[in-house]
Amino acid sequence: MKKLNWKKASGEVIGFAVLLIFLTLFISQVVGLIIYVDHKYELNEAVMRIGRAVVTEESQEKAQEKAEKIMKAYMGDRKYMPSNEISISVDYAPGSKREWTKGNFIVVSMVAHIKSGCFLTAYTTVVSTTIMIEQ
Repeated sequence: MKKLNWKKASGEVIGFAVLLIFLTLFISQVVGLIIYVDHKYELNEAVMRIGRAVVTEESQEKAQEKAEKIMKAYMGDRKYMPSNEISISVDYAPGSKREWTKGNFIVVSMVAHIKSGCFLTAYTTVVSTTIMIEQ
């Protein structure tokens, strides 16, 4: 039986180990980025749906209450985006009158913390849309 010389290939083993570590980190960041993009898409859809639902309300206060109620029902509690770390606001758009009248514009904004585990993405995500009041 031949005796193996382990010192001969130690550089290749070290290089392979370092490559595996970097490859694992790269794949984890790609997965984190996919999670972030998917949840940001869900936030965009939620803001559009909630915005369309609140434009028929009678006042900003009622629109805010309805937006919070719909947000809790629509978003639920998700593994990477807990419901206690999501907030929504209904405000008047910049440059529009500060009164709830037909034809005036509002901005519906959601702020959420998406826990994707990716260092390339933002810690806090803000999604907003501008919609005209249809009362």
